[in-house]
Amino acid sequence: MKIKKISVLSIFLAIMMIFAVSCGQDNEDSGGTTSAQSVNGEDNGSDGQDEKIDRASIPDDLPDMNYDGYNFRFYTNERTDYGNMVEKFAPESEIGEVVNDAVYRRNKTVEERFNVNIETISSGTDQNSHANKTRQAIMAGDDAFDVSLVHVIWGPNLTLQGLAYNLLDVEAFNFDKPWWQKQTNEELTLAGRMYLGSNSIFYAGLASTKVIYFNRQKIVDYGMEMPYKSVFDGTWTLDKMIGLTKDIYEDLNGNNERDTEDFYGYVSFSIHNGFITACDTKVLEKGGDDILSIVVNNERTTALIDKLYDWYYNSPGVYVDPDYESLWDQKMFANNQAMFAFGRLRDAPTSYVMSNAEYGIVPLPKFDENQSNYRVFSGDEFFIIPQHVSSEELARTGIIVEAMSAEGYKQIIPAYYEIALKNKYLQDEESVKVLDLINDCRTISFAYIYDNWEGFGHMHGQFFGSSPTRDFASFYDKRSASANKRLDAIINGFTGD
Repeated sequence: MKIKKISVLSIFLAIMMIFAVSCGQDNEDSGGTTSAQSVNGEDNGSDGQDEKIDRASIPDDLPDMNYDGYNFRFYTNERTDYGNMVEKFAPESEIGEVVNDAVYRRNKTVEERFNVNIETISSGTDQNSHANKTRQAIMAGDDAFDVSLVHVIWGPNLTLQGLAYNLLDVEAFNFDKPWWQKQTNEELTLAGRMYLGSNSIFYAGLASTKVIYFNRQKIVDYGMEMPYKSVFDGTWTLDKMIGLTKDIYEDLNGNNERDTEDFYGYVSFSIHNGFITACDTKVLEKGGDDILSIVVNNERTTALIDKLYDWYYNSPGVYVDPDYESLWDQKMFANNQAMFAFGRLRDAPTSYVMSNAEYGIVPLPKFDENQSNYRVFSGDEFFIIPQHVSSEELARTGIIVEAMSAEGYKQIIPAYYEIALKNKYLQDEESVKVLDLINDCRTISFAYIYDNWEGFGHMHGQFFGSSPTRDFASFYDKRSASANKRLDAIINGFTGD
């Protein structure tokens, strides 16, 4: 039996600054179905004092097993929202890049401990095709992979076809451990079943988190107060953000036309769903005879759509790009042409670190001060376990995935979160602190990921896409039949009825 050499672990501790700003203990909906608890599974604290967490000392309580050099296979593809997952999830070597090397060392740690070889299998370069190939392999009963990494929308579709194993029944998974986030588990669970895995096995969930970037120098130039105080006071609301941005406009090129060469108070692309979740707008609700019900037709929804429409299209200080692929919003912010910009955490290392913009980050705002907590919209590259696995295969898969998740929490997340984001890409201490708050308030929306563009989970893009409208009543009437049909498919997928 050949056992691979152990790599030295270079990251043992991560400092998590936990603040008194609560992410909520109420039962409000998150734009999906459940409340957002302390997402890390850790107490947010109440005394406002920083709290050190020794991640490396937290045991995973897994048994000692030897799998005799088994090739443990993750099925993925080369063009995900997070890059080439074939390479990123299983790097071939250390290359001196902090996150790559942390993933490499995590894999080596698990390989040595259980005598396995962790590898990725490519399905090609298309995410939809990847979902279809995953479906075909599982339906055929093929032993093609142990785990499939799946897209935030097409992955959930697979689970409604009886193709994924109920993760709540995997014995090795300990959902009380901090690498499993409580809010995420609750949000992804229906009828006592959870088919999608989202935890610290990788950094995709953190990278996909939606935030607001702001230009620190422009805040100073306009004589404004940095928004951090409002965030920590709990008064960072949509009205406050609108007030700061709606009238900020400069015709930089002097052509008397609002275009992409000018300066704006706020820039964004149109089809993201961030404000639906951040403003705690109910879409679906769990409970009752039907298990799941549509509750989006309410005053809060119409008020939010009206508020966003007026801000987007009746304010000189806002530029909303209907073309998601153009990236004009990112280009403009990087070029110091915006005071605030919608974005994701992954935009910092990919789009802004090489720019000369001096930026900070804040969460997307609350609807109003009556909203008790922030909601920070997030996605992930989920994992699913094939339904047809044997009990022996399931036990092995559970142990390896749990071990990788635990080591991801101990090694990968500190590398991405503490080093890459905090120390390398973020530029001030306040941003470091607010990132902790953002991470604790991350919210994965059941309504969004299971929507398949048939219900109301993606409605932000319907109202503010290529043909903007504020007419929710008409949209609700037109969409209701499709949404109810989708609701039935979701319920049947989880109950087997």
